[in-house]
Amino acid sequence: MDADKNRQQDNDQLRPAQLIEPDPVDEDDDEVSLPLSAAREGYRRTAALERQAPDSGSDNGEDDDDVSLPLSANRDDGDPGYADPAPVIPPQPEDHYRPLPQQDKLTVRSLMECALMVALSLVLALVGSYVPLLNIIGLLLFPLPLAVLVFRNGLKVGLIGTAALFALAALFFGLPSAVIMMIEHGLLGIFLGYCFRRQKKPLFTLGFATVIAACGTLVGLMLSLFIAGLPFSALTEELTLFAEDYFALFNNPSMAALMPGNMTTEAFVEEMTAWMIRLIPALLIIGSMVMAAVAYGVSAAVLRHLHYDIAKVPPFRDWRMDWRFSWGVIAGLAAALAGSHFAVPWLETLGWNILYVFCPVLLVCGLAFVIWMFKQPVYSPILKTVLILMMIFFFQATFFLLLFLAVFEPILDFRGRMTKAMEKADKYRR
Repeated sequence: MDADKNRQQDNDQLRPAQLIEPDPVDEDDDEVSLPLSAAREGYRRTAALERQAPDSGSDNGEDDDDVSLPLSANRDDGDPGYADPAPVIPPQPEDHYRPLPQQDKLTVRSLMECALMVALSLVLALVGSYVPLLNIIGLLLFPLPLAVLVFRNGLKVGLIGTAALFALAALFFGLPSAVIMMIEHGLLGIFLGYCFRRQKKPLFTLGFATVIAACGTLVGLMLSLFIAGLPFSALTEELTLFAEDYFALFNNPSMAALMPGNMTTEAFVEEMTAWMIRLIPALLIIGSMVMAAVAYGVSAAVLRHLHYDIAKVPPFRDWRMDWRFSWGVIAGLAAALAGSHFAVPWLETLGWNILYVFCPVLLVCGLAFVIWMFKQPVYSPILKTVLILMMIFFFQATFFLLLFLAVFEPILDFRGRMTKAMEKADKYRR
């Protein structure tokens, strides 16, 4: 009994005098249920004693910082150590791409997929040949199944599928039409699938796809004339008739006042017809560019939907023409001016064909620069609206302005200069 009393006296000396006396029952102090105000008051007194005597310890040899109080006490007291829990942000789902196909072997699966793609190509060819409203869509999508087949199964399986498709097309459309179809569209699909499989850059793929599509269109046109037994002049005659019928709409008194240089409507129709005949190569190449761009875009979208990592084209506002192509535009302009000055018709025709081929590319790149400029924060909505209205009302000046921006922007770096100017303006404002 004397030992118990001595131990109790030692414990009473170690405890702070200001704390509330424990119950006679020998229990742990942590289990004593106190009102919230009493717990708060005891916590304040204990903290004051610790500041006065930092070396004093609790009865179990631990720091008084471990005193457990209700959460509401900490929050109501304005405890500086209390902080709101950080918001839990769920992890964002990552893109899980399939590995790029590497096999180039004949398997049961590859042959089954080959049969499926051949059947789909044949259906698109039938739609393009016999459905009036969907013929353009069918012909533009015709290279898609072959591109997917070559990408997923390799060039060997793609060539087998192309041979099978050629045989079926010859059975349904005849041998001449099958040859022309495969030259114009089949080779393009094989090339796109090969470039996707080898992970070629988009600019490289689009450039050579345009060349292949243009050559295929030209060869197909020549084969059509040869099979029909017609000379090349027959094509020019057909274009002449089409141009005369089209420009006959201008042959009325109300349109005579709009003719440039006081020309008569007959002279205007004759000159425009001659221009259309001279620009046949440029028209073929522009049509091939559209066909290659559509085939590339649709094929890449389908393969991305199948969870393959296909290189993406940069955002439209970042499009710009490579500076090397600017020299092509300069060469075309020089050829056209030299041919006109020295009276060399073929040189002038070559120059104008080069310029007309570059014209849609320049317009697209110039429009991309304008959109990039409108994305900058320095332009207010009112100023953007005014500029857009001016571009619409002064369309002819806007046309040449877009061409100028697209040609000289890669050389003079308008975007870089404007970005530096805006950064300097922000520094001055600050």
